[in-house]
Amino acid sequence: DANCDAQNYFVVAELVEGIPLRDLMNKRRDQGKGFSLREIRPVLQQIASFFRDSGVAEHGALSPENIWIRPNGLRIHDVGWAKNLPAAAVGYRLSSRGNARAYVAPELLAGAGPTPRSDVYSLGVLVCEMFLRKPLAGGPEAFAAVQDDLPPDLGALLGCALAAHPEARYANVLDFESAM
Repeated sequence: DANCDAQNYFVVAELVEGIPLRDLMNKRRDQGKGFSLREIRPVLQQIASFFRDSGVAEHGALSPENIWIRPNGLRIHDVGWAKNLPAAAVGYRLSSRGNARAYVAPELLAGAGPTPRSDVYSLGVLVCEMFLRKPLAGGPEAFAAVQDDLPPDLGALLGCALAAHPEARYANVLDFESAM
């Protein structure tokens, strides 16, 4: 849950057992191993299932730090807080969270509120980093620098997911996952 009192914004979150996807990604990177598309697809399928089954339209802050691996599957953290805080507070919190900034859609950094298309952008960054073993820092422009390192089909899918303008992206996470 997220809310504010007279002077402060605050977020209350459930304690969840497991490890953040970020920890697994760091471990694989340190071993010089990326993720294959066969390994990435189930992650996207579980994230898409979360959106389909929960009825949540947008998360607004997806990153490997709030996707947790549990014995019975993935768990998505921080659901709803981005929607319940003013856009300026969301942009600030996301941009101040170290690696999480790379996952923030350009429109959120500019002060717009979260949408399903901003989640598509975040997942595009996630897939790119999982496959290439390095963060995609620098927004949509950074994707152009790494696009040649990807298989052509994946490059085309991620190009759509990471488009600078939200209208050019997949409409939502379910559409992105279907395209993958």
